[in-house]
Amino acid sequence: VEPRIVESVVTAAGALSSKNSSVLSGKVMGRVVALNVHEGDQVAEGRLLMKIESGEITAQVIQAQAAYNNAKLQYDRIKSLYDAQASTQMEMDQATLGFETAQAGLRAAKAMESYTIITAPISGQIVEKRINLGEMAMPGQPLIKIEDNRNLRLEVTVREQDILQIRPGAAVTVQIDAMPGKDIAGKVSQVVPASDIRTHSFIVKIDIPADKGLITGMYGKAFFTLGKHEAIVVPKTAVV
Repeated sequence: VEPRIVESVVTAAGALSSKNSSVLSGKVMGRVVALNVHEGDQVAEGRLLMKIESGEITAQVIQAQAAYNNAKLQYDRIKSLYDAQASTQMEMDQATLGFETAQAGLRAAKAMESYTIITAPISGQIVEKRINLGEMAMPGQPLIKIEDNRNLRLEVTVREQDILQIRPGAAVTVQIDAMPGKDIAGKVSQVVPASDIRTHSFIVKIDIPADKGLITGMYGKAFFTLGKHEAIVVPKTAVV
């Protein structure tokens, strides 16, 4: 039995999550006529995920396109007459205003039409799908959740008495329960400056490199080295 200088290590537990995730919701009401993904699929940014059918929006686009075509013909006709000094400034102003109004209406209608096509805003994995082909999508309804599984973080709960010694950028050793015996090198990315008033604890977010087998939701532990201190130690062979 002897005194020895050992590292002061604080252990905190938490779960893996994605640094970048996106929940896609519908903006228009309509029936799902195309659904190209399922849970577990890997998708690239910009890939078409689903299409919503809305006859009303399609009709609005057709109507706006017709109004635009008519306004453009009127504008071109008045413009040619105005250039030839055969129309008044008032007529030219009215034709210009009508054309710009029709142009804005067509842009608005096409913007609404774009809401019927849902694409992936990020590259990642489909982790949740809350609607099926043929079902009715409603405005604001969460439809699909995507997580970027290339960028993971471990969010752990640290006690109030230890939080002041943890700084962003500090190296951390991480162990995942599903991968026993394997140490993963992580780095503190954020210390959330707000505590849970019930437990007097803080959230610390740790960036870890993507590794085969790591899945969001897995339970893990972080080991923070906060310096060294003197402790009384005994040989392992003396412990039965």
